[in-house]
Amino acid sequence: MLNTASAIQICENKLITRQTLSRAGIPVPEYRLVFSRESFREAVEAMRFPVVMKPIYGGLGKRVTLLTDKRTAESVFDYVADLGHGFEQACLLEEYMSENSWRVLVVGTRIVAAAEFQPAPGDWRSNAALGSGHNELELTPKVQQVIRGVVDQIGPGIYGIDIFRRGDGGVVNEINHAPGFRGVTEGSGVDVSDEICRYIEGMDL
Repeated sequence: MLNTASAIQICENKLITRQTLSRAGIPVPEYRLVFSRESFREAVEAMRFPVVMKPIYGGLGKRVTLLTDKRTAESVFDYVADLGHGFEQACLLEEYMSENSWRVLVVGTRIVAAAEFQPAPGDWRSNAALGSGHNELELTPKVQQVIRGVVDQIGPGIYGIDIFRRGDGGVVNEINHAPGFRGVTEGSGVDVSDEICRYIEGMDL
């Protein structure tokens, strides 16, 4: 099947993503929900620098900020607190995992391609939309098990699952319900568009 409405909701909202996966025992980064300056300061005190601040809704690496110390953190939150809409002020503060990340493409329930992304020169974010480099990646059995767990929770569909390495396993950072796949195609050599077309052709629509 194509991505369901419930799957899209889980993917779009990073807080719901983390709650859903955590309840299923799937590893996600340590995080805190921030909705006020008080909760922001509490989160900063509870976590070790560096930490990453990101909006609950968003993509393409936008408004994702690396915080390295308390002074910088307070200054950055001034911008968040000045946003007009109250919901836009809600964000996640989470542990900084690594510069490199893995993008795994799932079609239906199958892992069809994977690549490792490295930040573009002068950046710390590994995101293909920002010009990251990409290499072929062979997934360990533990990472494959994590991916299967994600699909079990959200159902079959077309997803780009972003993972950080932890040991020989992985920590799920995001699930993209409308994933770009140019970088994964170039890094893995797999024709992802062909995989998606064949999947859709085989569906009973």
